[in-house]
Formats: sequence, C-alpha cells, structure tokens
Amino acid sequence: MNVGDNMYKINELAILAGISSRTLRHYDDIDLLSPKRDEDSMYRLYTEEDIDTLQTIMFYKELGYELKEIKEVISNKDFDIVSSLEEMETKLKKKMSSYELILLTIKQTLQSKKGDTNMSNMKKFEAFKDDKLMINNDKYREEMNKNYDKEFVKRSNKKYKNKTEQEMKNHEEFTQEMHYIMFEAINLDDPTNEVSMKMCDMHKQWLMFYWPTYTKSQHLALTEMYTQDERFSKHYNDLHPGLALFLYEAMKIYMAK
Repeated sequence: MNVGDNMYKINELAILAGISSRTLRHYDDIDLLSPKRDEDSMYRLYTEEDIDTLQTIMFYKELGYELKEIKEVISNKDFDIVSSLEEMETKLKKKMSSYELILLTIKQTLQSKKGDTNMSNMKKFEAFKDDKLMINNDKYREEMNKNYDKEFVKRSNKKYKNKTEQEMKNHEEFTQEMHYIMFEAINLDDPTNEVSMKMCDMHKQWLMFYWPTYTKSQHLALTEMYTQDERFSKHYNDLHPGLALFLYEAMKIYMAK
C-alpha cells in the first residue's frame, strides 16, 4: 500500500484524504504542497509531515480560505501548526454558536407559522443581530479592550440588540445620508466649514445608535484610530480617498467648539 518509511504515492494519499489526484497535483503546481520525488520513477512521495500539512490545508478550506491565502499562512516562517489548530478550534466554536442561534430562530419561526406560538418582529431578527455582534466583537476585540471598559461594551451590545426593525431601517437611511454629506464635505476640501461641521455632528448621531454614553474624548480618539488602523481607514477611504484623515481633522475642530 504505502512506500517505505510511511511515504504515500499520490493515488494512495488521494484515497486516504478523500480528494482527487488532480487536486494534489494542482497543490504541487502552485507550491502549496510539494512532495518529494522518487529518483528512479519520479513518483510524488508524501511524508507524514506532508499529510499533516494537507490536513491543515483542508481545515483552512473548510473555514472559507482561498488557496492563495492558505499558502501565505502556512509558508510564513512563524507558522506553527499547533497554534493554527487552536485558532481554528476557536473560530469553529464561534461559528457553531452562531449557527445554534440561527437554528433556534428557525425553530421558533416554524412554531409561529404553524400557529403554536406568537413571534414578535424584533425576535425574528435577534439571531442575526447576535451573529453580527459576535463577528464584530471578535474582529475588533483588541481595540474594544483598549479603548472601552467591559461594562461599556456590554451596554452597547444590549442597546444594539434592542433596536426595533424601524430603528434599524432609519439608521441605514441615516448612514446613507451621512455618506452623502461626507462626499460633499471632502469635495469642498475645507474641514472648518459648515458642511464639515454637519458631517461631524451626523457622525456623532451615528455613533449614538451604538454607544450607550458619549464623550468628546472617546469620539475624537475613535476618529484618530480611523487614520491609524488599516481596517477602519480602508472603510472610509473606500468611500472617498483621504476621507479617514479628513474626518479626523474636521473632528478636532468640531470638538474645540
């Protein structure tokens, strides 16, 4: 079956892993998983280490990673398979928790449709809000822990979850209106004018949809972070090049008034 020293030929590994030989050849072609070659036959021979690498690749694929992303991760000199598996475990547990919330909502919706129970409109979207909170809390955990205490985050999450369907709709419309004012302000290229001050005031109102309390210092610190953290600056600069910095410069003037 296998070739000395627990080495596997390509067809043997394909059967073991439940994938095609063609897939393994493709991984070799793109230098994602490159096995040794038998000097005489030139057969691809996979070691135990290659098998572990293949398992890791398949884990990442299940988590939605593209092959290019997987290659960047596992080829990094600091890559550690144990740490990688621990990170995957954490992500999967969070995803499972998210699915459990959605499954519960489906069950409650079915009961409501069958006439067994009544389901409020707010309840219909509770799982999606919880899911969004879980994703955001995980993505921005470091920033939240650094800038806000646990009680602030807890109250903020509660405030968001209690929003009604109409409030969510109004906020979405308000966000679009705020973006329009941002475009107008940055095109005028003057962080001190009336339009820029309106932009800052609208940004404050936008934040208060989420924040339980408001302070000028927290707001200014947040807009400064927009200019320093690539994830935040990309969001604003994708709306308009240079918007993150422009908003911060205008906010310093707005706060001084």
